[in-house]
Amino acid sequence: MARRRYNKLKGLKGDDGIWKNDKASMKFIANSYFKNPFSARPISLNYVSLPCLFPVLEESVIVDLNKEVSEVEVRANLFRIGGLKAHGLDGFPAAFFQNQWGYL
Repeated sequence: MARRRYNKLKGLKGDDGIWKNDKASMKFIANSYFKNPFSARPISLNYVSLPCLFPVLEESVIVDLNKEVSEVEVRANLFRIGGLKAHGLDGFPAAFFQNQWGYL
C-alpha cells in the first residue's frame, strides 16, 4: 500500500511550466510528451559557423575508410579483443562471438 501511494502521480508540469493535477490535463501532457519527439517540426536553416574542430582528411585516408572490410580482417580483430570486453549493443561479450565464429 505504501509503494502504491508513493508511486501515484499527483500532477504533471506542462510545457508552459504550470503544474496540472486534473486527469484530462495530465492525460494531454503525457500524450504530447511521447508524441512530440516523433512529430515533424520545421527545420531551422540558421547554421552557426563552427571553428575547424576536425582536421581535413587527405584523399588517401578517405579511400582507406571507404574500403570493403574482409572476413579475415573482422576475424583477426575480433580475436584480438579480450573475451569479456566490448559488449555489443545486443549485450553479448566478444567471447560469445569468438566461441561461435564457425557457426556465424
